[in-house]
Amino acid sequence: MEEICNHWDRQPGKPNKWYSIFTEYRMLGPNRTLVDTYRKLRPDQPLPASNRLHIPGGWKDNAGKWRWKERAEAWDTELYRVSIAQEEARQRDVLTTGLPIKANRVEALNELAKKLCKEAMDPNKRWLKEIRGGLEVIHFNAGLIEQCRGVLADIAKEMGHRTTTMDVTTNGENINQGIVIILPEKEWIET
Repeated sequence: MEEICNHWDRQPGKPNKWYSIFTEYRMLGPNRTLVDTYRKLRPDQPLPASNRLHIPGGWKDNAGKWRWKERAEAWDTELYRVSIAQEEARQRDVLTTGLPIKANRVEALNELAKKLCKEAMDPNKRWLKEIRGGLEVIHFNAGLIEQCRGVLADIAKEMGHRTTTMDVTTNGENINQGIVIILPEKEWIET
């Protein structure tokens, strides 16, 4: 004889077909209905003109016989209980170690680093153009690179890793934070 551990487990004697349909019903969440389950499993069935879908009698009979509503509600209650227990454990961790808060900070810093580094790789963001006295002046966006470097350093600090400096180079030479003026055929660096 099969031992049932939970109300939502397969019941002894219940055909696999109906347990499979019950599982779909259960997974739809607290606002589940037989109609929604039927629509999910039979999307090819057209809606009648009345917009009311007829559920086959076998579905209704099995839902009643195997107490789908009651068993699905037991599932919902267990999910809620588990989520409360997980939140309580997370709060205990925060109070005793501070690690979840640190993980949240690192996650937020990682997202910021991805965005900043993506911008730093874009030549249109790395080099800023403006017109001064009729000349096109291009500035190296040192602030963007510095922000990217700073966020990476913050991540390393949060993770407890040693930080190293970031060398920004072009053609093997350091890029000066001055202004680069581009004229036809020539390039000067003004400091």
